[in-house]
Amino acid sequence: MNQSHTVRSYERELEDLRQTVADMASVVSEEVAQALRALSQRDGVAAEALTTKDEVANALERDIDEKAIRMIALRHPMAGDLRVIIAALRIATDLERIGDYAKNIAKHTVSIATSGSDESVESVVEMGQQVADMVPDAVRAFLDRDEGLANAVRARDTAVDKRHTDLFRDLLTRVSEGSADVTAATHLMFIARCLERLGDHATNIADHALYLVDGTIPADDREKADQAAYVVVS
Repeated sequence: MNQSHTVRSYERELEDLRQTVADMASVVSEEVAQALRALSQRDGVAAEALTTKDEVANALERDIDEKAIRMIALRHPMAGDLRVIIAALRIATDLERIGDYAKNIAKHTVSIATSGSDESVESVVEMGQQVADMVPDAVRAFLDRDEGLANAVRARDTAVDKRHTDLFRDLLTRVSEGSADVTAATHLMFIARCLERLGDHATNIADHALYLVDGTIPADDREKADQAAYVVVS
């Protein structure tokens, strides 16, 4: 096997790894979209179906792990190529967690669908759309080595944190005043928390994209805007 053939084969393996990350991101993004649609429509049947839908994403995560480990063992990658492989492994883990949060949202939606409605559902869905858009952008930043897009995703997480705090305060206030269905409002609090954590994982992916560019993990200097844990109502 000549050297040029070896190089081409190695480049194909790297591109295949990147494509598998893109495929997993597409699957997970669709799970998030389905969870939000089920919540918006109070569709307990669709939500229930999503709670067990993880075979494809899990298979893709295993595929990424196997490809990355094989390349490290056989190709001995250096510098930039090694960063691609390490970033892919880390991103796969974040995507798996995002898929888990999508299923958790679906589980809470099942309970909402069978309980009283709540006027905050649409506000939570709007927060969900903010977060859902971060996931493909973060992965695109990785695929394109786009430092500007990665930093934009990181910045957007602050707005998500603030939205979570506002929603938590509103729901807690209305429950304490007796103007909200307690069951629905409580499940919406959990859903909003899932969305806040989902945004954190999207931000992690953006951090991995920045790591790919210069080999350093960004300093954790983003504004910590989520103050829901400190909310107290009279």
